[in-house]
Amino acid sequence: MKKITLKLVSIHIKDSPQAVPLAAASLKAQLDSVPSNSLRLDVSFHDYYVDSSADFISEDICRNIPDMIGFSTYLWNRHIVLEICRIIKKKFPAVLLFAKREIPKGKTLRRWPGGNSTSFNAAG
Repeated sequence: MKKITLKLVSIHIKDSPQAVPLAAASLKAQLDSVPSNSLRLDVSFHDYYVDSSADFISEDICRNIPDMIGFSTYLWNRHIVLEICRIIKKKFPAVLLFAKREIPKGKTLRRWPGGNSTSFNAAG
C-alpha cells in the first residue's frame, strides 16, 4: 500500500533562533505518535522564509509531488502562501492543499481569499 505523503510548510519572517516550526512540528509529532499512521502516512515539515520567491518554494515543495500540503499561515506570510497555492494548484491540481490562518476575535473564516487556491481551510 502506498503511503500518503503530507508536507507541512512553515514560512518564517527571517532566519533566527525564534524561527521554529512549532505548529508543523507539533502536528507531525501527534500524527507520528499513532502507530497505525506510520503504515499509511509519511509526514515531513519544511521551513522557508518570506524573502524566498513563491516560485522557488513551490518548486522545492513539489520536487517530489506530495499528496497533501499544509501551510502555517499568518499575517506576515499570507500573501506568499496564497501565491504558492495558486502555483501548485495550476501545476498539480490533484494535490490537496490546506491552511490554518489566524482569525481575528469575533470573526469566522468562510472562504479563503483568492478563490479556489486551497482545497479546504482549517479555522480554529
